[in-house]
Amino acid sequence: MKKERSWFQNRRFKSSPVYIKDLENVILLGFSEGAMYALDIALKYSADKKIVGVISIAPPYSTNVVSKSNCDLSSILIVSKYDQNVLMKESLKWKRHFNNMIVHETNKGHKVHYPAVIKDEIIKMMDSKCELSEK
Repeated sequence: MKKERSWFQNRRFKSSPVYIKDLENVILLGFSEGAMYALDIALKYSADKKIVGVISIAPPYSTNVVSKSNCDLSSILIVSKYDQNVLMKESLKWKRHFNNMIVHETNKGHKVHYPAVIKDEIIKMMDSKCELSEK
């Protein structure tokens, strides 16, 4: 019996870059290596004021950080002392680049985990930076 493939497995993605114009109030979110890229991009583009925040879960620290400077972006770092893949002390090195970083420690290991206690901080970040318009 042939195993059914999911929609995602059947989808073919082109390798060409995607350009999105006129972005405003962007909040980046990433897990593990994706969190590292989100933090790195936030540092690089924080000066243009389109990126307003970053939420990172278990990011490894990049030795090739794009910007060695600090930024004032709202940022949330979620780490675990039980993470077997990314040491918490490595993730915490990102604090030196973000002046307004909120750190939340979980006990879930290297997993995508959205702790309920940090939900209010995420909502506050979104509400203070993003105005929603009704259609």
